[in-house]
Amino acid sequence: MTNKKYLNFLKGDEKGFDEITIKIRDPEHQMIKFLIAARSAANAGHSYTVVLDAETAEYKQEFGFDGDGLFFIKDIKFNGRKLEDKK
Repeated sequence: MTNKKYLNFLKGDEKGFDEITIKIRDPEHQMIKFLIAARSAANAGHSYTVVLDAETAEYKQEFGFDGDGLFFIKDIKFNGRKLEDKK
């Protein structure tokens, strides 16, 4: 796949994306910070694992995110406002 085709694949069309709506009480905006960090880290060639409750084997869960473009957060909206990555 050429670089141009790959970049177009990363951007994708709307059919390839799911939309998730979350209503949450989070006064310190930890979930938004997490999602922005996940979006920033999900660049081409960068795969990573997120571990929840790593210190308690009974509750430990791991979630892998594939950086070859299959996992890609297109945009994040917070109360209707699109959020950009913090530089």
